[in-house]
Amino acid sequence: MSAETESLQSRLEAARKRRAEIEAEARVTDEQAHLAAEVERAERAVIEAEALERAKREIGPLGKIGFVDTRIGRVILKRPHHVLYRKFQETKPEDFDMDELEKIVRSCLVYPDASAFERLIQELPHALVVCGELMAKLAGAGAKEVAGK
Repeated sequence: MSAETESLQSRLEAARKRRAEIEAEARVTDEQAHLAAEVERAERAVIEAEALERAKREIGPLGKIGFVDTRIGRVILKRPHHVLYRKFQETKPEDFDMDELEKIVRSCLVYPDASAFERLIQELPHALVVCGELMAKLAGAGAKEVAGK
């Protein structure tokens, strides 16, 4: 084998060895990241379960409150105040904007706090729409019949 061939072979082996080291380091990093994410999800689930139980005790059962689970956290809402909801309903279509929806959803917000909710809707903008749908359902939208009818 020539000196040039030996040099190339040596470089190839060194490159393969370094690549294997990098891949092994990446696997460890990926495993740690996966484990950290799983721990974060489990801890968040405990906090969210506690928040839901606290809301049930302080506000009332599901139906008076409701929740939306997103991939980054739970949102708990209470039934909107009837005056605010009526005002919201009376918004003319040409005057409606997402700020109006956000305003009434925020008035129903039980969990998380306002700053965490802001981060959530910045990361997942459609979550505001889903929360609006829940808020409307809590207000009675979609009910088949009115109680006492």
